[in-house]
Amino acid sequence: MIEFLKSMYQYRGIIFFRVVATLRADARAMYLGYLWWFLEPVLNTALYYYIFGVLMGSKTPDFITYLLLGTVIYQWFQSSIAGSMGTITARAHLHRQIPLPKYLFAIISVASCSWKSACVFFVMLGFIAFSSGLQIGAHLLWLPILFLIQLFLIIGFSIVLSIASAYLKDLQTFMSVLFRGGMFISAIFWDVSRVPEQLKTLFYSNPAASLIQVFRSVVLHGEHPSRILLLYLIALSLIFIQVGMFWHRRIDGHILKHIQT
Repeated sequence: MIEFLKSMYQYRGIIFFRVVATLRADARAMYLGYLWWFLEPVLNTALYYYIFGVLMGSKTPDFITYLLLGTVIYQWFQSSIAGSMGTITARAHLHRQIPLPKYLFAIISVASCSWKSACVFFVMLGFIAFSSGLQIGAHLLWLPILFLIQLFLIIGFSIVLSIASAYLKDLQTFMSVLFRGGMFISAIFWDVSRVPEQLKTLFYSNPAASLIQVFRSVVLHGEHPSRILLLYLIALSLIFIQVGMFWHRRIDGHILKHIQT
């Protein structure tokens, strides 16, 4: 973990300027520019509301805010990890010219997606405060901590999967299927109370489901998040970052030869 933090500090300038350049390029590539950051989760939420709330009749009081929060958190988790995969292969030519950490562009991709998601999240908070009321209290001080936990968890997964996808060409396709399935088992569209008691440990072992629930506890219920879930998410993020850094040290000298062949 210390090695990772030192690396991020050393390359902070590259990360910052590449993130800014990526955000500007994404905005210029579309007519509506930065508005798409906010339109995408809104349109997704509207679609899910129509399917699950109207057609299937599973809506509850404040179902829109419940659905919107789950959608934003899951989209942050999924898009950040999916965007980081393939970055080593895509930047192999640059790595051959400049000795940079192979996971650096995965971090840049995660930072870009996280910045977008943070902007969307705070706009969503304003909507929740206006539409259904946001309980003000000490529990809101947990939000910066939850942001950091989610960010480090995403980084851990991204380092490992960016390396793995350089060796396994089909991994990105497999992960896209897994993420689509994850939407239906992470309690985005339905209440977690429906999970049988004997299956709750299995349910919360899904990091996306645990992230969504700790954010809902703070934002929607005005409660402090579960300490058990927080410890689980922190431990998982530290484990994956450590595994990713160890794996990076092992493959750093020969991964580009593998990509070249």
